[in-house]
Amino acid sequence: LAIKMLKAAAQWDRMLRLFALHRPESLKDAHALVGRKLEEAGQSAAAEKHFVEGGAWSLAVDMYERRQAIEDCLRVLKNHASERDIVARLQTWADRLPLAELAAALRRAGLRDVLVDFLCERRLWDEAFKEATAVKHKKADVHLAYGLFLEDEKNYKEAETQYVLAGKVEQAVQMLAELGDFTAASALARRHDPSLLAELQIRQAVGASEAGDFEKMEIGFIAGKKPDLAVRAYLKAGRPGEALRVAKKHCPELLKEVNAALSGETAGDAIRRGRLLEESREPEAAIDAYLLATPGSASQQELEVAWERAIQLALNFARPRYIEVTRLVCKRLRETGSLGLAA
Repeated sequence: LAIKMLKAAAQWDRMLRLFALHRPESLKDAHALVGRKLEEAGQSAAAEKHFVEGGAWSLAVDMYERRQAIEDCLRVLKNHASERDIVARLQTWADRLPLAELAAALRRAGLRDVLVDFLCERRLWDEAFKEATAVKHKKADVHLAYGLFLEDEKNYKEAETQYVLAGKVEQAVQMLAELGDFTAASALARRHDPSLLAELQIRQAVGASEAGDFEKMEIGFIAGKKPDLAVRAYLKAGRPGEALRVAKKHCPELLKEVNAALSGETAGDAIRRGRLLEESREPEAAIDAYLLATPGSASQQELEVAWERAIQLALNFARPRYIEVTRLVCKRLRETGSLGLAA
């Protein structure tokens, strides 16, 4: 009842004290109410104070906007709004105020950074670059915004130039990579930021894997220092022998995982894979494949041929492994009853 009486009597300060004491959850709304009443009475400065105290600074901006008091709008925005919020508000004025007048007001308000952003939003690139000469830290932002615009317009060459001028070489490299121009992307990375090359090589390798070009895939992952991805790509493609070869040479920590995949192969699978590896001139991988052929789904004759082939390959192409391979084969021959051949 007391609050209603004070409201009717326009005793705003006393009314607000009661809100603070007894209804604090409604205090912000009360400030907004007082602000609107004071605005109706033509007391703009007092109304602004209550709008701001109630956390509704945007109502103060609305009030000054209705009165076409642009300088006051900008003052409130500068004190309480983010640069993004200010630019958004400026966009609503753009069709009603001449650009020169708006730009002059922003300069007077000390909002040159906002002016540059606003000009970029309006795609007024010449004006934005010109304004950025007075706020040099914004020049890179203009180059970046212009580069994004040019990329959207499919003007990729000029977009690349703008990204580099903005100090955003990675953005330019990513753009070229997405266009599939890895040659240009790599050249740009080498000139400006060689640390980006590894990621490019990995992206190329992923594309090669999807296209079934496993040689290019392997080269890319290894060059990008991600040999584990080559191993997993080979496993996913059902090529455990190649996975084993890469794992042995580049990431032995994955050998357990690869061997688990290989354990699912039949002797016949291992022998066929060994022959394919021989044909592709990968003798060490072929040796590993032949040695994975164990009694089961292949005949004794097929096993003996495969194991003897492993010995021959070791003798011709992997001399350091010759004794090890021979001993293993002899042991297996004895275990399968081929004592004469073992001898």
